[in-house]
Amino acid sequence: MSEHHATLLITDDDRDFRQSLAEALQRRGFHTLEAEDGEEAMELVRRQSIHAMMVDNHMPRLTGIELARRLQSGSVFVPWILMSARIDERVVAEAEKLHADSVLSKPFSLARLTEVLQSLLKTHYGWDRR
Repeated sequence: MSEHHATLLITDDDRDFRQSLAEALQRRGFHTLEAEDGEEAMELVRRQSIHAMMVDNHMPRLTGIELARRLQSGSVFVPWILMSARIDERVVAEAEKLHADSVLSKPFSLARLTEVLQSLLKTHYGWDRR
């Protein structure tokens, strides 16, 4: 199996950002799902097989950190990347404690995100794009 079959969940309350990121990742061969907040992401994770999540931290109803904490307390582990325009040491420490694969400060380049995703998929699934 290759990472082209990876299903990525993009969770961000900024619809334009979420949709443009999904389209860009689809063009790179990934299957994408979208959630507008942590609650919607929780539902998708329960219903679908998801290989990785990209999660905004600042969202209504459930932040990215809260989403990761809830999933893990329910013994659900999905490799994840925290995205945020406002990152401080406390957020980074919390993300690390919850085993985030990466913390990306917005704005970030598509090349950087792709690099992080490929590393995540290789680490967790042994998938290597060559």
